[in-house]
Amino acid sequence: MTKIIVSYCLKPQVTKEEYEKYFRKEKYSLVTSFPSVKSFELNKVVNVMEGEKTADYMGILEIESLEAYQKDRETEKFLAR
Repeated sequence: MTKIIVSYCLKPQVTKEEYEKYFRKEKYSLVTSFPSVKSFELNKVVNVMEGEKTADYMGILEIESLEAYQKDRETEKFLAR
């Protein structure tokens, strides 16, 4: 298994509540429908130990392989979002 860590920075006009609702209702179900994805979790970045916070959320995906995940992302279902 391979893990991918993705940082998400919200646009100024998007609230955390709006993003979390979008994640629960749309993004999570889409990404976890991919055969290559074994798990997907979203973590809110509250603070950092050093420097400035550069992301609002961190997504952690556990995938079968990078090649399989890239293939899943090329589907019409993913590209249409």
